Amino acid sequence: MESAVSLEYFFNKYVQTGDTMWISLFSNNEYQQGKLHSIAQLNKEHNLMVSCIDYNLPKYYTNAIKSLFCITFYEPFAHEFEKAAKLNNNIFVYNNPQLAQDLLDTAAYYRNDLKVFFQIIIDWYNMQTEATADEVYNIFSVMQQNDHTQNLLEHFYGVWYPFFARLMIAYSDGYQANPDWEKSLYMREQSMFWQLKALQFLYPNDRFCLQMGAAHVLPNTHFHVMRQMIEYDLNLQPFCFYIISKEQHDFFSTYFPILKTSDTQLFPWQQFSVYEAGVIVE
Repeated sequence: MESAVSLEYFFNKYVQTGDTMWISLFSNNEYQQGKLHSIAQLNKEHNLMVSCIDYNLPKYYTNAIKSLFCITFYEPFAHEFEKAAKLNNNIFVYNNPQLAQDLLDTAAYYRNDLKVFFQIIIDWYNMQTEATADEVYNIFSVMQQNDHTQNLLEHFYGVWYPFFARLMIAYSDGYQANPDWEKSLYMREQSMFWQLKALQFLYPNDRFCLQMGAAHVLPNTHFHVMRQMIEYDLNLQPFCFYIISKEQHDFFSTYFPILKTSDTQLFPWQQFSVYEAGVIVE
């Protein structure tokens, strides 16, 4: 999905459980809520996993911190968090930094060379000030350059390490994003493509369906966007399906003359070529 990697943890929790608590950060965003609800419905019949591939802009640093907090403290001690949430009538089962602190201070699970980093995660979770965004980047930058630290992280996080590593890269890429839209788009495409290749490496036998906006799909004469990199760098032929509002029909028909109008939101696959399809909706 064209969403920040830091959101991947929460998206999958919602898809797997159906509990909207995990996506409460989108409580006022009908588009994101609807998109995730559709994926959750599909997951009832198919084994789906959500992977987010966009970089993480510094202004959304809180999502990165929440993901770090959850994979560091909630995941290994989910039962304790859920029991405490029930006792305190807290609907956000993971939102218990005091329990995390108690576990860090007493549990043998955290007695290793990374304990200082785990304390920093709790401090970030508690503070969440603008300066924290810079601190996250600085810590990630140091970690990326230290093989010994990466080995420690891989040993500690286990199955969660690939997500941690991808989150670290996505946060660093987003922190360095160019304020110029076109230059930023180029950096974004490079970052998203790296994430896609990482997912291919992690899940070589899986098939992928990408949800992206037009900027990542329409031909670009200045540099390759995701659609072009998939075709030319990976030598794969993607099948692209577009849902376009009626008022945008004239603009998109310049690129895709085969687009048809439809009075429903059904997908009339048979009307289009093998590799391109679209439907115009109200």
